[in-house]
Amino acid sequence: MKIDADPTDLSKLNDIVVPPDVAWWPLAVGWYLLTAVVMVCLAAFAWQRFRMWQTNAYRREALRLLASATDSREVAELLKRTTIAVLPRSTVAAKTGTGWVDWLCQQSPQPMSDAVRNALSHGLYAPAASVRADERQEFVAVRQYAEAWVKTHRPLGDDATC
Repeated sequence: MKIDADPTDLSKLNDIVVPPDVAWWPLAVGWYLLTAVVMVCLAAFAWQRFRMWQTNAYRREALRLLASATDSREVAELLKRTTIAVLPRSTVAAKTGTGWVDWLCQQSPQPMSDAVRNALSHGLYAPAASVRADERQEFVAVRQYAEAWVKTHRPLGDDATC
C-alpha cells in the first residue's frame, strides 16, 4: 500500500469558513434598557433646566429693567419689586429703611458698602428735587450692587422671613 498523500501538499486543504459578522440589529435587551434609562435621565435634566429657567424669569426681567434705570431711587424700587415678585407682599412691603437694607444683606453673599447702604435706606425716600448731580458714582455703585444681588441672592421661599 502506497501512500500518495504528501503531508506538505497544500492543494488538498479546504478554505477556512469565516462565520458571518454579528449583526447590530436587533439589539440585545440590555441596550434597550440602557437607552431608556439615558432618555429618562435626559428628559429629567431638561425638565429641571426648564423649571429653573421659568423660576428665574423674575431675575431676567429685573436685570432688563435695571439696565434702563436712571437713578438710585429706581434701583431701590426695582429691588423691592423683585423681592415682592417672589415673596408675599405682606412679608416684604412692611420693611423700610435700615430694616429693609439689613434684610437685603442677609439674602445676598455679597457685602454692601456704606454708600450703597445709605443710598438704599434713605435715598428712596428723598424727594426727587433733592437729588444731587454728583450722585452718579453712588448710582453706579448702587446699580452694581443691585445687579449682583439679583443674580446671586439666595432663593426665597415661603419660609423666608424679613
